[in-house]
Amino acid sequence: MSGLSSFALPVVFVVFVFVALAWPLVRLWMGTGVWGITAWRSRSWTERAAVFGLLAGGTVLGACMTAPALVGWEVLGVEAPGTAQSLVGWLLCAASLFLVVRAQADMGASWRIGVDKEPTDLVTGGVYQWIRNPIYTGLFGLLVSVAVLLPWWPVLVVGALTMIGVRVQTLREETHMRSTHGEAWASWARDTGRFVPGLGRIA
Repeated sequence: MSGLSSFALPVVFVVFVFVALAWPLVRLWMGTGVWGITAWRSRSWTERAAVFGLLAGGTVLGACMTAPALVGWEVLGVEAPGTAQSLVGWLLCAASLFLVVRAQADMGASWRIGVDKEPTDLVTGGVYQWIRNPIYTGLFGLLVSVAVLLPWWPVLVVGALTMIGVRVQTLREETHMRSTHGEAWASWARDTGRFVPGLGRIA
């Protein structure tokens, strides 16, 4: 099982980068001519720092996920996951990846990384009828699954910092959405949880 986890972890990272970042960017560009990472044209240094920080955290996490295959578990001082631990980790990983892909498909041309000054449609269908930020929920699930499969302290630190960064970015995005869509967004937010159904609804 340790051998499977060692080589499957970097594969999962590559798959996640492709389906959650590279392919959505290409699909959006081909369909609309819009580049999906909006921080490049943002005047806010906090916006750029937030997005670049998330991308940097993802790069570090990818390096951590590759480490067991390169140097082995013993060098890292981490015990390879057992059967039950692996099962929980991989099931959570698969569910999280599915949620990200489904949420991006539901968002369609409105998908962005960061806050876009140009208005986008308010998406409230699909998984968005239950969760306002399902892509972030899937990212949280993936971070937890990696921590289960690779309980190494750099993974835990990067995961915690990434979750904090996503929480801050979420508040920025919600402020933007409220100002852009007004009562339509507020009505949806009153009935829909922020990251999980029923929790984090706006009063």
